[in-house]
Amino acid sequence: MFNSLDFIVAAFAPFAALRFGSRSDLATRFGVMTNILGEIPLVALYKSLYHRQYGTALSGTAALIGSVLTIVASGLWVVDPSVSATTGIRTFSTTKWDLNWRNSSSYDGNAAAILSSIEIGGLPGSDGVWEDLVFPTLNNFTLVDELDVSKYFNPSSSVRFEVPSLRPYLDCESVSPDSFHFKTVHPIRAQLSGRINLPQACFAGSSGNYSYATLDNTNFTLQDGPKWIGWLLDLHMGPWDKDPSKSFSDLGEGAIDGRTGYSQPDNPNGCPSIVIIFAHLDPGEPSTGNITGLLCSQKVQQVQTRLVVGFDDTGKISPQSLRSEPAPIESTARYLTNGSEGIDSFNYRIQSHLESEFVVYNDLALQKEGLDVFFEQLVLGPNRVALEDLEGADNIDNLKGSVNNLYKKYMVQVINTSIFRRNLTDSEQMAQQPIIGTVSTNISRLKVDFTSKLVLQVMLAVMSFSGGIGWWMAKLRGTLPRNPCSIASVMALLSESRICDRSFMPNGAEWMNKRQLSGVFAGNVVSLGWWNEDSVRVDEIAEVGNDDGNWRFGFGLETP
Repeated sequence: MFNSLDFIVAAFAPFAALRFGSRSDLATRFGVMTNILGEIPLVALYKSLYHRQYGTALSGTAALIGSVLTIVASGLWVVDPSVSATTGIRTFSTTKWDLNWRNSSSYDGNAAAILSSIEIGGLPGSDGVWEDLVFPTLNNFTLVDELDVSKYFNPSSSVRFEVPSLRPYLDCESVSPDSFHFKTVHPIRAQLSGRINLPQACFAGSSGNYSYATLDNTNFTLQDGPKWIGWLLDLHMGPWDKDPSKSFSDLGEGAIDGRTGYSQPDNPNGCPSIVIIFAHLDPGEPSTGNITGLLCSQKVQQVQTRLVVGFDDTGKISPQSLRSEPAPIESTARYLTNGSEGIDSFNYRIQSHLESEFVVYNDLALQKEGLDVFFEQLVLGPNRVALEDLEGADNIDNLKGSVNNLYKKYMVQVINTSIFRRNLTDSEQMAQQPIIGTVSTNISRLKVDFTSKLVLQVMLAVMSFSGGIGWWMAKLRGTLPRNPCSIASVMALLSESRICDRSFMPNGAEWMNKRQLSGVFAGNVVSLGWWNEDSVRVDEIAEVGNDDGNWRFGFGLETP
């Protein structure tokens, strides 16, 4: 459209200039020898400005800008590969949890060895575990809406949902320092013993009739000075096994004089099952002020957890698949019970597994101390804690927190084994409520590029403005009675004009070059208008009147 407009304005420009004749220098400047049709756009624009044909210059500008619109428009639509598309997803848990860890002192599913490999060996975290949370396995992912499954079920997709997770917890209460007795029996030897009061309805002793658990006399060699001790001990409720070879004590799973606690029967649920003892023993100060005891019950919480994971059709939630940190919804946390009795503390016996599977550190500075492998892991492991930060009543919260953190790391590995994790049957899965979430993926979509759009809008605005003003300045109305592009129209305008006389236009003019023709027109002004029979121009058509004079419209010569 703008090219057509430019052609019309450029075609009419010489005629419009000649309409002024000797009254303006446009006819002189533009002349009959000037023509911008057929010139390349930049040359045509220059000539239009040089000859003060501003309308032609504006229309040419619009056409020139229009010629590069395709280049800009080619970048208008771009592919955006990061458009997020989200839809609903439905899945089911394939896991049920069996919290009854029977004969727990005999097998832990290699959980202690797995934790040592992760903590010390640098192995990646186990699938189904993140910090202190254990996740179920999911299966049968389906989209809520009937959409293209392949678009959403791919490794780049992110799935958001809430799942019921398990979280172990060691609920510890402080034991009064008065429950312990420390004395020096030799300049380099001391003895520690104690009685730890038990909750109501929990009894210890070989016959199960004591309301306290007994820490038998334990001897220490203190020839190297004060000694740190730190123990995690299984707590045995009575009555014990009547077989003398299996009877040992209320605390611990170790062996003395051929007797061992490994094969003692499991405790009843609902009673404490772990005792923590930590102390700094100094023969020069035989007091119990630096002896800390914790009486602990093992519990398991269930908490709804918000997850964002990469899609995995195996249904396993691994640390590598997590796109962000899981967010437990603490308001949903509740302690699980053993089912039949409604008791939320469990009788797991973990001491023997820690002693046999935890990595033993060959630290010369600690070899003289009385720390078991659990406390060695606390003070030498990846999240090591200084012994001084665990000492005394002022640091009892630090002791509880440090013990609990390491306990959780171990227990999540146990819960993640087949001891706790069981697969649901197909019928059990179908009876479940589905887990509803969303799945998001990045898709490619065409979008309008902002920069290209802005440039295109500016160009179109300039074209519209230039084309409109150029058309208005061209003064097409009243310039010619007919389309000047045909040969007949040009012949009619030259008919009876002095320009065609041999007195003005010599023989052979058709063979003249541009310079020679310019010499012919030199000193004359070619004008376009009404002429009388004496070749005198009439300024306005109204001057012709109604007489029968010989008037014509066309080209003529005026004396400047």
